[in-house]
Amino acid sequence: MSSKAVPAELSLMEAVLESGTRGTHREALIRAANLSKTSFYRVIQPLLKKGILQEKSGYYTFPLGHPHNYAFKLWRDQARVLRTEDPLRSELLALVETLQEEFKSNFLALWLVGSAAHLTMGEESDLDLVLVVRRSQEYEPQGSRAIQLTTWTEKDFRELYRMGDNFVRTALQYGLVLADRGFAQEFYAQTMPEPSLKAFREREELLQQGDRRLSFFLREKAMVEARQILSGLAVATGRLMLERLGELPAGKRDLVRRAEFYFGPKFAELLQACLSREAEDSREVLQWNAQLQRWYQTFLPQADYLEGLVRGLSSSGQEFEVAAAKMLALVFPEGLSLPIEVKSCKGEVALEQLRRGFANDSLLILNALSEVPPTQRPDLSAEVYETAGQAGVIVWDSRQLLQYHNRVLLEETRPALALALTRPRRRKTGKASALGT
Repeated sequence: MSSKAVPAELSLMEAVLESGTRGTHREALIRAANLSKTSFYRVIQPLLKKGILQEKSGYYTFPLGHPHNYAFKLWRDQARVLRTEDPLRSELLALVETLQEEFKSNFLALWLVGSAAHLTMGEESDLDLVLVVRRSQEYEPQGSRAIQLTTWTEKDFRELYRMGDNFVRTALQYGLVLADRGFAQEFYAQTMPEPSLKAFREREELLQQGDRRLSFFLREKAMVEARQILSGLAVATGRLMLERLGELPAGKRDLVRRAEFYFGPKFAELLQACLSREAEDSREVLQWNAQLQRWYQTFLPQADYLEGLVRGLSSSGQEFEVAAAKMLALVFPEGLSLPIEVKSCKGEVALEQLRRGFANDSLLILNALSEVPPTQRPDLSAEVYETAGQAGVIVWDSRQLLQYHNRVLLEETRPALALALTRPRRRKTGKASALGT
């Protein structure tokens, strides 16, 4: 729903629902709902009083244990299905009915996941579904396109949920509930568990199994299957790396976008190449798979360190200062001649403080909107760079520093410096051009 097409209350409710069980901060929510701050506070107060939304330390959640809220989610999910175009819509609705009839009392809950859940399916996309049943039962649905039905027993689903399994978390966070016989709401009413060490280890074992399967299909010269396995390995590798940094991508497009944010364009291009399933021959499949493994093996020893840096970008005060110092030490091992200041601030940047609060000819590492996850923050505005230039201050967005730092750490060759170090030139008008790249 867009905020132009529905009342502001519904737009706000949907924006909080989209954020998942962790909730979202006020600054990100205002942007997602496309509301002014005045409208935001006017609209949100009645929702808080009714218990539809909850707030803690500036973070808003949409408690799905509330019967009204869960009914809203079911309605929203069905509305999205109905917005898909025929013949997919009709086929999907018929498939839901078929599965309920086939499994009868064994049926518990069904989710639509993947590109179909985000209305981004291409002609070659599979239809991905997650089904939970009381007891194991085999069934292979048929349709006009490939259908990937992942079926778990209730016992297995509960164990995977407890472990913080990536696939289960993704289904709950981004999937559309197609049918629920009193099972799914229980999990939406809880705070989703973080991934356990066991879950990470099991997914690493799956990577190894996938690598063995890839070798088998290549020996058999089964290129269609080999390309499909390579695509799955790319998804699994990217998700595993991003999850260590606290990220849970919504789908393949979001996976590539977030991977580029944290690991740079080279890794994102590799993921996209694998996902395209267009490797020309076995040599290219092996080459891309070897690159995936190299990236993961380079990342793995640095995972805890990088997780700490990302956590620092979501903090204020000393924790961010420590993270910034570590990044600068790697990027500039010989140091900088400029005085360096760091500032982490909640909410928007106070432009007046930029004008009068920092020394001329200094470098400011600015961590704006620290309460908003890094991938959800907008870029610093041109006005921020202009105002800093008038004060003789070079500004770097903390996210830019993190991105360049990560590329230096993980890429085989040191990337070109993408951060402007040019001192601002004062114009006769007293204005300076925007800084930073």
